Amino acid sequence: MLFDLQRMQREQKSALDQLAAKQLPNGAFPWFTGMWEDRFITQYIVAGIGHLQQLGVAKDPVAQRIANSAMDYLDTALDKDYYHLIKTKANLEAQQISSLQIHYLYARSLFNRPVPAAMRTSFNFFYAQMKKYWTKQNRYTQAMIALSLFKKSDKVTPTDILKSLKENAMNSKEMGMYWKDVTPGYSWQQAPVETQALLIEAFQ
Repeated sequence: MLFDLQRMQREQKSALDQLAAKQLPNGAFPWFTGMWEDRFITQYIVAGIGHLQQLGVAKDPVAQRIANSAMDYLDTALDKDYYHLIKTKANLEAQQISSLQIHYLYARSLFNRPVPAAMRTSFNFFYAQMKKYWTKQNRYTQAMIALSLFKKSDKVTPTDILKSLKENAMNSKEMGMYWKDVTPGYSWQQAPVETQALLIEAFQ
């Protein structure tokens, strides 16, 4: 049953149809049907579709429509973040990037999608923030930054991040390479298994 391709295709179609039905008109997703939009879960779904498409699993028009609509919503959200900083006269030289924004830039990097011309200033600002403040992030977000910047043809910063990760890693015959400071927490970026998987992706 596991390798029944027709069955897998039917289940994939059913799953994508269910996902499409839960998407709100503005492109966002709620945690559960009937709830309000949630930026993180929308980004999480976009990243999931991006990973599947890179593996050649979900090259499907429904999946692409879901992702495109969600990215329209998320592009606007990132643009609003930037102009909120401008409106409140925040210090743009200080750290103004959060793990939520890093997560989106990583998720978006999984797609070959140009940044809308009207939003390039916002995107360039947050990419520059990632580059400048990567040392202030935890291991999970550092891996996302390395992957995002590498796909933007920045070879220097990702190399520096991987060098730092290696220097702070533990190595053993039983456990391989791992990080002592990757400990469970309540936040989404504190999941040890997911962190380890993303770090492997970064080193690949």
